[in-house]
Amino acid sequence: MTLTRTPAPTEGEAAQALAHIPQRPSILFACRDNSGLSLLAEAMVNHAHRQIRAFSAGIHGSGEVDSVLVDCLDREGIPSDGLSSKPLELFGFSGAPRIDLVVSLVGDAAPRIERMTGVARLPVETWTLEDPSAVSDPRRRRQLYRSLLPRLRDGIAALAAARTEPAAFAA
Repeated sequence: MTLTRTPAPTEGEAAQALAHIPQRPSILFACRDNSGLSLLAEAMVNHAHRQIRAFSAGIHGSGEVDSVLVDCLDREGIPSDGLSSKPLELFGFSGAPRIDLVVSLVGDAAPRIERMTGVARLPVETWTLEDPSAVSDPRRRRQLYRSLLPRLRDGIAALAAARTEPAAFAA
């Protein structure tokens, strides 16, 4: 289970790009099916980092929100209200929320993200994490979500550090 950053958020162009956006930046977290991993990142950002808006989507269609994820979020005191599974294509439509940075949470998402209309011009950062949706045992999935929390917190904190003046980003 590794978290690799290409480039590292503390040094990467993507993190620096967030610092220069005059309005509150939006990050899209993408994983395979948007049933757990990307929803976890979305919920964590929206709960702890008001200076950034987060969304999530799946590259291979959308699935059901993982009930084990909801349990994990509840145990961490992170609201799960409003989380829903969405396909990546939704963010390429006219009228979709503005996205300033895409964070791919699985290695194979980047090529699909880059083919999307409008998203190809966005910075894409890749964090390679073990995908809980590939684990069938609910107990093991719960353990995996819990083990991913510190890694996601670190990566998210590095991105949020570029936005250190919350007063400038009123919603």
